[in-house]
Amino acid sequence: MGCPDLTQIHHRMGNLYIWVLFVFFFFQSSCLGFYLRDNYPHKHVVSDPLSVKVNSITSIDTKMPFSYYSLSFCKPQEGVKDSAENRGELLMGDRIENSPYRFKTYTNETDIFFCKTDPLSKDNFELLKRRIDEMYQVFFFFRVRSS
Repeated sequence: MGCPDLTQIHHRMGNLYIWVLFVFFFFQSSCLGFYLRDNYPHKHVVSDPLSVKVNSITSIDTKMPFSYYSLSFCKPQEGVKDSAENRGELLMGDRIENSPYRFKTYTNETDIFFCKTDPLSKDNFELLKRRIDEMYQVFFFFRVRSS
């Protein structure tokens, strides 16, 4: 048994190289696009209504999330409704809910009556102060409301 011919080895390696490149480019081209639900470019016109959703309040210090409405914030007239869109949000401790906040695109508005709440009780004041001291923060989500 002699040594293999170098031209045959070179030919086989060339075929393997081409095959590997083909497989690489085939899988790469199938990964170029993706789609995120409700995440698409939208051209706004003046006075397009935007709804605002609120997330649970979170702290980098305590790592314990609380509902946005566990504090004395204005609630929507139609009542608080969960708006979670997937299980991952629930597993991460997110609690996305509707809010009474409404905005319009490209529109400046001032002196808008929003809501009236009762004065904070001593307990509610202490709770709010504690949440501030514990570095709690809230995130808002803006969505174009479908007509």
